[in-house]
Amino acid sequence: MEGEELAVRIRALLRRLNYDFVPILSWGDLQLNPAGCEVVYGDQSLGLTSKEYLLLELFLRHSQEVLTVEDIIDHLWPSNEYPAIATVRSHLRRLRHKLKTAGFPSDLITTVRGQGYCLKPLPTEGEDGFDLYGGQNHGLTPPDYGMEWLGRTSPDQSIQAESLKELNEAIAGINHGYLSKEHQLNAIIAGQILTLHLSKSKLSDLSQIAIDITEAIQHYGTDAAPPGEFIASKFITLYQALTATHPELSHDDGTSLPTTAPLWAMVSQDQTLMAQLVPMAHGQGLRTKVMADPSIAQDWLKSCLLYQDTLPDGLILTISFSDNNFRFPSVQESLTLITQCKHLIPPIPVIVIADRDRWEDRLLIADYGATFYLAKPINPTQVIKLCQQTTHHAPSNKKIMVVDNDWDIVGALPPFLESWGFKLTTLDDVRQFWQVLDAIEPDLLILGLVMAHQNGLELCKLLRTHPRWFKLPILLLTDNEDRSIVADVFTSGGNDLIHKPILPHHLAHRIVSHLNLRV
Repeated sequence: MEGEELAVRIRALLRRLNYDFVPILSWGDLQLNPAGCEVVYGDQSLGLTSKEYLLLELFLRHSQEVLTVEDIIDHLWPSNEYPAIATVRSHLRRLRHKLKTAGFPSDLITTVRGQGYCLKPLPTEGEDGFDLYGGQNHGLTPPDYGMEWLGRTSPDQSIQAESLKELNEAIAGINHGYLSKEHQLNAIIAGQILTLHLSKSKLSDLSQIAIDITEAIQHYGTDAAPPGEFIASKFITLYQALTATHPELSHDDGTSLPTTAPLWAMVSQDQTLMAQLVPMAHGQGLRTKVMADPSIAQDWLKSCLLYQDTLPDGLILTISFSDNNFRFPSVQESLTLITQCKHLIPPIPVIVIADRDRWEDRLLIADYGATFYLAKPINPTQVIKLCQQTTHHAPSNKKIMVVDNDWDIVGALPPFLESWGFKLTTLDDVRQFWQVLDAIEPDLLILGLVMAHQNGLELCKLLRTHPRWFKLPILLLTDNEDRSIVADVFTSGGNDLIHKPILPHHLAHRIVSHLNLRV
């Protein structure tokens, strides 16, 4: 590759940085969306200047660090500018004032005397109402065993529901390595109340399980504390026994969600993990289907294809490498399931949760086509957050606009790309380009390089100077084999050049790449 062509390709990639698959940055109810450059606190959008926005983003990205004034200047100002320290402090004061005016409960940015500034640590629940999972609010509610039962059960059942909720939250905290004294005390009281109610009911045989759970929580942090898995196993046994006796006490199974809600398949024999993930998913508007074995999931996917049922938007799969090797069906079937998901159209994203973190395992899973690899111990809230982000960054409903006066192209692409979930708009007359562009607002644009009235390179240049469309990913189509065309495309602002005849599957993957989708 010639030096000039390499340079223009690098510049094209740098223009795409704004489309990186970046999670929303958050601190409690404050959220910063890097993709849309938007800051929201609660339900209100905050109007920040560019420097205030960059300042907030810097602290959120370096939440565990103390930043000096020099660090802030290095990150926020060009190398040929060096603002006064008073200027930096002025921006900090204005940012703090705007957060306070918006109703922010405390000063987000703390002054560390003699060192600089840092982000204030999130309080645990009971101080400002944040969840205890990992000490950080990820925008998700904790597992909800109980609250949906209140108001439609008897008083005794409501007490059981509330007690189970307290115990479940405490167990989740123990499994994640932190349980506050307040949560521990609340869980102990809840366990004692549940034990008393069970002992006086027809379910007195379950009271011993409640006693075991309560004592285990009471011993948390001491040498007498049993493993978290023991407590979780006891809780699941108790919960399943209660819901079997009183089906009305079972938590929401997701059927109350609309059929248009994203569907995630969860394939795992880890009951503790499923007991945490399923209610959390429902609480965030995700439907679930839980299966214990990869072979069952494979048969289910085949059935969906056969009867044209809705395929899942994603799949969570737990794999144990420590207890198996690749001769064992359980691991091999898991890998086969990943491959099956990869070759569907569109591919189904797979999040693998493994029991260890080794590069050879990651490489193997990546080779088979998984989207993400997580290693235990994991934070369940982060898993559901990843599901939400993956669903958001899926091909479904992404709008693609194709402009070319080659009717063979315009007519052939829609059937294939629409099977991926893309919403396609085609145009064979470039004179209508701007009206259709404004009406459609596409996520990606495909242009013919040579067209009547105006060619693709000219349109690229116009779009790159337009404040509304300068970030729009643009792919150009050509049947010209001249290598100099490549440099012209990237110099004009194009993101990619695709030669005719077009391989539809190849084009679909290029679109996915340029939209930074995850499949």
